[in-house]
Amino acid sequence: MIQSVHEPERFDTLVVGAGIAGLAYAHALGPNADVVVLEASERVGGVMRTVASSSVAGVRWELGPEAVSDDAPATLELGRELGVEFVVVPENARKRFVVHEGALHELPMTLGALLRTELVGGRAKLFALGERLRPKGAGLDGSLWDFAAARLGPELADALADPVAAGIWCSDAKKLSLRANLPQLAAMVERHGSLTSALLARRGPPPAPIRPKGGWGALPAALAGKLGPRVRLARPVRSLEHVGTRWRATLDGAAIEARRVVLATPAAAAAELVTPFAPELAAELSAIVHESLAAITHVWPRASVAHPLDGFGYLVSRGERDLQISTQFSTSIDPTSAPAGTVVLRTRVGGARNPLAAELSDDDLAAVVMYEVAPLLGLTGDPLLLATTRSPKVLPRYDLDHPRRVQTIDAMVSVLPGFELVGNYLRGAGVNAIVADARARAHA
Repeated sequence: MIQSVHEPERFDTLVVGAGIAGLAYAHALGPNADVVVLEASERVGGVMRTVASSSVAGVRWELGPEAVSDDAPATLELGRELGVEFVVVPENARKRFVVHEGALHELPMTLGALLRTELVGGRAKLFALGERLRPKGAGLDGSLWDFAAARLGPELADALADPVAAGIWCSDAKKLSLRANLPQLAAMVERHGSLTSALLARRGPPPAPIRPKGGWGALPAALAGKLGPRVRLARPVRSLEHVGTRWRATLDGAAIEARRVVLATPAAAAAELVTPFAPELAAELSAIVHESLAAITHVWPRASVAHPLDGFGYLVSRGERDLQISTQFSTSIDPTSAPAGTVVLRTRVGGARNPLAAELSDDDLAAVVMYEVAPLLGLTGDPLLLATTRSPKVLPRYDLDHPRRVQTIDAMVSVLPGFELVGNYLRGAGVNAIVADARARAHA
């Protein structure tokens, strides 16, 4: 029986959106919480999804992250609560490469590796060796490129910061705020006085990448399993208003009222819902730029790939390739994602460098693999599978105005009683930052 909009269901908390942020928030309220989670689509998890191939037996791949660093306490704690096991990525899958002058070079991650790298010449290395002599605050309040240039020199900023920004955030190093994207790094430099001193002061082995056993889709699936019927799929919220002391969400043919409402949707959807009662907040949300991507998953016989694939993948320096910004060695990261003798690779195009690339046809995206990836990895013959995924406006750009914008958004949200925003566009776009923020706000 379809419920009348004049007879709303009532809950203590309404969460709109069943991505990882919304699910983590609802779960953190506790097993007996009076909460309902409404999801517009027919599945949970948002971009955190593991896809099983229907044409190549035993092959699966990720649509979202491949791995996170093991210094991720909120994510690991959540995994323990859910019974989701995290496993360490194999040692031989931790190197990262960068395309430079048409070839793959290992990305230097230590001072010793920096001195040995062929990415820059001797003069640039000498300048970098004097990093301890730079003013303590040099580059901390600018972009990622500004930081690298101020502390290591412009040549290394182009060789390192540019491909890292494109490969990780799919953006431009000159547009990304250091403090918004790498707050821990900024804090380390402030504490120790220089990047060199901060690296030397670090104790123990570097953080290791980890992933959920069986794929990232296990995490939202486990959350939805714990929440049970409190998660409702294919239930888009059409409008939201504050009525008396409660919030009312209008759905197709129904309504829900709650003391507290949490918007865990993408920024654009949140802006649309808040426009009637908080237009200035909507304007701030709408001002957040998002990068669009296309990902090409390509599966090969191992014998058709000359490269040893002894790393996490590679990043692409500006001007080295027309469209691709990175390729990940998925079966090196997760050896269980394909049967023996088969490898899975994932190539991404688009982002700030080529914002329209996500709109290319499947044939054009396949050509990226054959003409841009194949020469680097020694791919021969035909792939066993090619699958493309387009993600328009999926990654928020934490630009130089982002710290100010988040302060403004938080101030506007604070005057709306029983109202909260969570998601990847606010206080961290990585899995652990999203989970930690959602759990903290649920416990506040």
